Amino acid sequence: MTIEEFSKSCPVSVGDRFYRKKLHETIPDRLEVTEIKEVNGTFYIRAKYLYHTIGPTFDRTFSDMIFKDDSWVIEKKGVDF
Repeated sequence: MTIEEFSKSCPVSVGDRFYRKKLHETIPDRLEVTEIKEVNGTFYIRAKYLYHTIGPTFDRTFSDMIFKDDSWVIEKKGVDF
C-alpha cells in the first residue's frame, strides 16, 4: 500500500453543497461549503445556509464524521448544480 491509500480525504470541497434528507421536506435546507480545515486527521467543514432564515447565524461548522450517516447528501460543485 502507498501513503496515498492511507491518507484520508475530505468528502466535500469548498463550493460543494450538502443537506440532510428529511421525510416530507420539499426544499432541502442546503449548506454551501466555505472553508475546510484538517486537525489531527479530522476535517472541519464551515458552511453557510443558503435558505435558512431562523436562528442567530447562517454559518455552522461540521465534522466530516456526519457523512458516515447516509441521510446526508452531497452535491458536488460543477456536477450537481
